[in-house]
Amino acid sequence: TWNKVLPGVNITDFTLAQLNGVLNIFILDNNIIRSGQYTGGRWKWGAKSSTTLNSGHTIAVLDPGIVVVGDAGGGYVAYSMDSGVQFMQMPPVRNPGNMHVAIDPRSGNIFVFYVASDAAAGRVYRWVVNSSTSWTLLGAPGQSYYGLAALETLYCAWTSGGTSAVDRTLNSGDYPTEILWDTMNAGLAAGVVFTCGTGGASVVPGLDRGARPFADLLAAADPRSSTTLFWSYHPA
Repeated sequence: TWNKVLPGVNITDFTLAQLNGVLNIFILDNNIIRSGQYTGGRWKWGAKSSTTLNSGHTIAVLDPGIVVVGDAGGGYVAYSMDSGVQFMQMPPVRNPGNMHVAIDPRSGNIFVFYVASDAAAGRVYRWVVNSSTSWTLLGAPGQSYYGLAALETLYCAWTSGGTSAVDRTLNSGDYPTEILWDTMNAGLAAGVVFTCGTGGASVVPGLDRGARPFADLLAAADPRSSTTLFWSYHPA
């Protein structure tokens, strides 16, 4: 049965993560975050903290407490290495828009973040903590991105000029190796527009066939109807 969860903040975006074996929920309320731990059969909420940004759009979290937040329209991203207590702001990307963020789950001693903008000429970038001083353009084929998802593969959903697709790369974190991309659009109906505002793309974990996840689930809005559709892609 459904139960109310009352974090005491408005919800711009949220994500769930297991941190040190404990279920946590991180809620983004514009430029504020609040996290809760599920222990003893209930949620225990921590203090609110500022992301240092002027707004908020998306949030991503990775064990043991890496938090990345993208803003709404300014092209800025901030990250925390201590579960959101303190944030470091990074320089803005070119062609700022609503920022989508993802963390490479293969991160160990090296932490890699991916961001993309939904601006008309928005692109996909990479940042390596304690190494990068500016954003690295990854050269993805599309532009104007509405969702990122990372498992062993990085997926980037986009819509531009009436065309929608998902760009995919297997070696996004293998810097400085050349990034190799392909575009997933086989079977995608004409007129589909990826417009999900926050979690526009997600990967189904636990269905991994070798190096590639077996399936990913993408939210797409079809302009020919008022219904929001979910499109799933299964690699051959």
